[in-house]
Amino acid sequence: MKIKKKKGFTLIEMLIVVAIIGILATIVIFSVVGIRQKAAATKAKADMSELKKSMEMASIEGCTSLSLTVTGSGAIVNCVEPIAKSYATIQVAPSSGTYTLTIPGASNSPMSSSSGAAWSAGITSASPSAAYTFVSSGFDNTSSYTCAPSGCYCSSATGCNTIP
Repeated sequence: MKIKKKKGFTLIEMLIVVAIIGILATIVIFSVVGIRQKAAATKAKADMSELKKSMEMASIEGCTSLSLTVTGSGAIVNCVEPIAKSYATIQVAPSSGTYTLTIPGASNSPMSSSSGAAWSAGITSASPSAAYTFVSSGFDNTSSYTCAPSGCYCSSATGCNTIP
């Protein structure tokens, strides 16, 4: 009489495979948790950099008066005097953050955008050499990231962990 060998996996083998899949799934889940916050923070830094470059370029080119005109997707930085010229569009804040732009001496300052909503109002009569501040927050619970003509910094003593 011939004995047939059973083909298939044992219960122990199946449990080991399920355990390995569970461990791998846990690793993947914890590695992607902060990706949206990091992406929003990176976007905020790019928007801040764009504003800084636009204001510096306007100042270098002899612009004496700037306006930020609100559009559906952001706010366009425009030179008003002595010649009309557009520089860049500062996007609205990401869904997890808040942007606040303050330009001392300008009309309608500060202007803000929160959670993907349009900017609150356009700024007019702004000097391109003004000591503006652009604050982004909402990427973690405690810190904000601020840019000014002198540079950018994090408000948290331990650093902005979610802002690369």
